[in-house]
Amino acid sequence: MTLDDAVDLNLFALNNSVSGEIFIPKIKSASIMDFIDAFGDGIPTKIIGARGVEKIAECLITEDEMRSTYDCGKYFKIVPSHINDPNMGWDRYRISDNSIVPFKYTSDSKDVGRLDKNELRGMILNG
Repeated sequence: MTLDDAVDLNLFALNNSVSGEIFIPKIKSASIMDFIDAFGDGIPTKIIGARGVEKIAECLITEDEMRSTYDCGKYFKIVPSHINDPNMGWDRYRISDNSIVPFKYTSDSKDVGRLDKNELRGMILNG
């Protein structure tokens, strides 16, 4: 995410939250190898593998959270399970049937787009 993306997400959340929701941006992922491909031309690298308890991928929406996740355009909105009053206001996206078909929303998922080398360079250098 760029700084502008983070500000936009926060402003959207401030304007569209009721109480306790989590907003997740719809973004593409990149791995450390993608960064090396984009910025490491001519720099020797050595893959040493995972050490200890390092994360291999980042999970942005868990399987359990998918049941209460709604599509809000540029973002997903996870509604907490304790909010169940249909007239409270959080469900305005549900009214238009924007519940999502569950998928794997992790950084290594085939369901999530990948930043190509040019997108990654542009995001880092210009964003």
